[in-house]
Amino acid sequence: MLHLIRLRALRAPAATGLTHAIAPATAACALERALLAALGQRRPHLLNHLVDQAGPQAFAQALATLEARQMVEALCLLADAPRASVCAHLPPSARRRWPTAQARRPRGWRALLRRA
Repeated sequence: MLHLIRLRALRAPAATGLTHAIAPATAACALERALLAALGQRRPHLLNHLVDQAGPQAFAQALATLEARQMVEALCLLADAPRASVCAHLPPSARRRWPTAQARRPRGWRALLRRA
């Protein structure tokens, strides 16, 4: 009987070890999950709504935790005014990462870098 319990424990996935390919780790905030969902469905109006609802600073912090490619894609999908406000609140480390991503550049990305 003890052998079966150990075998089940070995076969059971670890509670903290498995995450979905798109979903962030369990400790991530709801804004990051909503951001990834909107990005996965390519819904610019939802991304703009998230910026309005959470504020550009919180959105920029959630954006900074993503990979550079995802960050660039989210910035591409945002409207001009929210994109400028989010870029103004991006941490310097995130600003250095996103121009090097192998993804489509947002409109006016060079001007955004000069303003930063």
